[in-house]
Amino acid sequence: AAAAGLAVHAAYCVAERSRGSDPPEWSRNACRGRYKGRELDPRGVPHGNYMGMLGVLAGLAVGGAFKHLFPLHYPGSGASAFVRAVVGNGGLLALFEGIGAATPRQPLRLYAALRFLKYWLVPVYIL
Repeated sequence: AAAAGLAVHAAYCVAERSRGSDPPEWSRNACRGRYKGRELDPRGVPHGNYMGMLGVLAGLAVGGAFKHLFPLHYPGSGASAFVRAVVGNGGLLALFEGIGAATPRQPLRLYAALRFLKYWLVPVYIL
């Protein structure tokens, strides 16, 4: 966990330090035509994506380690299984999309932390 934390911090530092170091013509070429309104962030976006992947792995580790403490028994009837599926998927969708809607693109540290939380909660919720 400590090594993963140090790796994430190092990736964040690289992303922040190298912000704006690309030649301006790259941004002009990448953000034209139908992409004209977009902001080019070739380091911050991948950093956020890596945080999401790290969150999934951490969530699987936590969920797998503690799922024996909260056993989920099989439903007794088809109606019970249907209600459980609707409530479970609805809760998962609300959790995932709710955190996604509340996640700003800037500052990068907050964006990456909320992506980690969002993707960490999904496997914990499922398991």
